[in-house]
Amino acid sequence: AERAAAAALPLSPWYNSITCRLLSYLSATAPRGRAGCCRRERCAERVSWVQTLCGPHRSTPRLTVIKKMRRSTAAARTVLCGTVIRCARALSAAPMDTIQRCMLRRAEQRGGPVPLVTRKVQESIERRRSNGARTAAVLVPIASVNDEPHVVFSVRSDKVSTHKSQVSFPGGHIELNETAEQAALREAREEFGPDFESGFSVVAECREVLAVTGTVVTPVVACRSRPLDLGRDVVYEEDEVAEVFSLPVAHLLDPVNREERMYENRGRLPVFHGGPAEIWGLTAYVLDGVLEKLVRPCVGGLEASEAPRGSG
Repeated sequence: AERAAAAALPLSPWYNSITCRLLSYLSATAPRGRAGCCRRERCAERVSWVQTLCGPHRSTPRLTVIKKMRRSTAAARTVLCGTVIRCARALSAAPMDTIQRCMLRRAEQRGGPVPLVTRKVQESIERRRSNGARTAAVLVPIASVNDEPHVVFSVRSDKVSTHKSQVSFPGGHIELNETAEQAALREAREEFGPDFESGFSVVAECREVLAVTGTVVTPVVACRSRPLDLGRDVVYEEDEVAEVFSLPVAHLLDPVNREERMYENRGRLPVFHGGPAEIWGLTAYVLDGVLEKLVRPCVGGLEASEAPRGSG
């Protein structure tokens, strides 16, 4: 609705694009559920704010406006987007086992696998699986690194047959008489070494997503309560993995480190920055869904648990 409102403005396309980018930024980061303020009011408030912010620059040359856009985005974070800062503080302050319990409770409240796609797409994936499509599982590992929750990734070797030099989660095809959870943990052992899996507990299984190769993939989310030392606990096979790295969850939740990019025949998909390589494709899609459906909803609960109790 906000993007449609911006597009309706009688302005040049590049100005509308900048306005939409600001609106998308605010939609992703502005505090939600404010008392006495419904969704429609919040939408109108953000549209009005962005129009006021960008209005004086509608006749300014494009490069100048882009520079102003960067400063305006910083101002937007200060004025309207305290959620990002609260996310970082809550996640950094909370012990990993607290985050794990919160995510587990969130998954249990859903009463089944966490959906990452629309119902229509899910039905199409299920039909494909019923018709004999290959199935695979990936592990989304969340662990305490340097006393802060991180998501662990690998950069695939250029020697593998598919997805060369791309960022990925550990995973592979599901073998006969094997569950998705078992396959994800087995692949993590094979790719990252036997010590990596130790201490991980599965907190949620997600509904299947479809890889570009046609494989039906089940993401499995697991947390490790005790600290993870990537240099000590990870021993990877260099023929399959070129590098293993991690990024803080707070970093991944910050919209500054995320963009949406248009792909031919695939629409707009998320891309994350900050690691040795871009996180895009199926890995970024799964990561984005896990952050939105499991991690971000937990932040409010973490904030409440970290807040000082009143003396009554």
